[in-house]
Amino acid sequence: MATIVMESAKVIEAAQAVIDKILAHRNARDEKAIAKRMASRALGWRGLYWPTREQAIKLLDKSDCWGWRSVYAWGDLDHAKGLLKLAHHGDPVTLDTEDIRVLF
Repeated sequence: MATIVMESAKVIEAAQAVIDKILAHRNARDEKAIAKRMASRALGWRGLYWPTREQAIKLLDKSDCWGWRSVYAWGDLDHAKGLLKLAHHGDPVTLDTEDIRVLF
């Protein structure tokens, strides 16, 4: 297995960039699902209405729409968070090929 040694500052910067990118992508997917739910009418006790953002989130949460909250790159996100924690506590950091795939 191939390994490389990097200073922790570079690993922290790369891991934080990966985490931010994944969370931004997840947020975009979640916002798309919320907007789609807000665009469709719902049936309430007064008749049909367009739900507000909070109502749309509640409707999505209690519906059987499993997985509307994005889990995009869940394995890579956990891996990047682990590398970030490792880099905060050690200098230098030894990375293997899987770590490099996640960070770069």
